Amino acid sequence: MKPELRVFVRESCVVNPPPAPAIAGGPETLAIAALFVPKLVEFAVGGLGSLLKKAGETETEQVSGSEIVSLFAADGQQQLAVNRRLGCILAVYGVFSSEHGSKTRADDAAVKALEREGLVPRDAGIAVVLELAVVRSDDDSAFHVETRHFSVRDFIGDRKKSERAYVATVSVTAPDATADGATLALGHVALGRVSKGETLSIPGGAALGAFPRYRSNLMPLAMSADAKATYDSGVKREAARNKAYMPVTVGLTLSETADGNKFLATLGTLLEGAKAEAGTQLAALIDPAARAKKAQEDADAAEKLWAAEEDALIAVREAEVALATGEPEQQPLLQAKLAKAKRALAGAERLRRAAGLGDLPAGP
Repeated sequence: MKPELRVFVRESCVVNPPPAPAIAGGPETLAIAALFVPKLVEFAVGGLGSLLKKAGETETEQVSGSEIVSLFAADGQQQLAVNRRLGCILAVYGVFSSEHGSKTRADDAAVKALEREGLVPRDAGIAVVLELAVVRSDDDSAFHVETRHFSVRDFIGDRKKSERAYVATVSVTAPDATADGATLALGHVALGRVSKGETLSIPGGAALGAFPRYRSNLMPLAMSADAKATYDSGVKREAARNKAYMPVTVGLTLSETADGNKFLATLGTLLEGAKAEAGTQLAALIDPAARAKKAQEDADAAEKLWAAEEDALIAVREAEVALATGEPEQQPLLQAKLAKAKRALAGAERLRRAAGLGDLPAGP
C-alpha cells in the first residue's frame, strides 16, 4: 500500500486542542450585511495544483489531500452561522494500513490520539502529522489557520537528507465549471526546517496566538449569492432547520522542499495578480470607511426586513376589514385575499427571525 495524505475537517483539534474557546467567533447569527453579499469575495486561481508545482524545484516533493464540508449551517430556528464543523484541519501522511505499517511507539502521543479517534488504523505507518486550528475573526468575515502540531517521523522524499523545509498550503474551493473549481481562499503556513523525528515546540494546551510564526495569512469567509438564495428559499418553506449550505472542498498541500522561503517567494510571484485582488477585498474588511459602509448596509438590510413585515401586517389588517365590511357575494374572494395576505406575513416573519431580528413592537 502506497503512502498518501489524508485530510480531516473537524469541529475541534485532537492532538493539541487549544484552551476553550477553541475557535474565535461564537455561534451568533452572522451579520446581516455578510448574508447579503451580492458577489462572493473570491479570486480566480486557475490550476492551483500546477501553480504549486511551478513554485517548487527538483528538490521539492508535494502531497495533497482534501475533504468536502459546508461553510455555513442553519440551527433549529433557521438562523445561519459559520459551520461549527470548520474548527480544525488535520493532515496525516503515511501508509493507512497496519499490515504495511509498523507498531506505533507508546510515546507517540500524536498518532495514539489519531488512533483513539479512529482516524488512522492501529499500528499504521504514519510519517507526518499536521494539525491546524481554524481561527475566525470576531465578525466571522475572515479566518486564518494556526498550527497546533507538526511532527515528522519520516520524510516524504529523499530520506538521505538530515532535514527539510515544509510549507502547508490550505485552499477552499467552490464548485465551478472548471475541474479545479473557483478558489475562494488560499493560505500558507511556513513550518520551517524540520529534522526526521522532530516535533514543533508547541506545548500542549498553549493558547492560540502563542506561536504567530506558525500562523497563516488572513483568508475571506463569505457566503455566495447562490448559497444565500438557497438558504432564503429554505426559510420561506420552513425547510432550513439544521441544514448545511455552501459546500466547498478544503484542500491541503504539504510541500517538502530544500528552501521553504524560496518556495513561498516563487509562489507569491505566480499568484501576484490574485493576491492583489484578494488584498483589495480583505482591505475592505479592515478599512474604517469600508466598515462604516458595511454597518450602514447592515442597518439598511434590517430596515428592509422590518418594512416588509410591517407592509405584510398592514395588508392583513386591510384584508380583515374588507372581509368584515364586504358584500355577501364578495365573501369567497375576500377570504382568499385574507388567506394570501396571512401567508405573506408568515413568510416575512420567518425571514426576519432567520436574520436574528426581534419581534415587531406590539401595536396599540
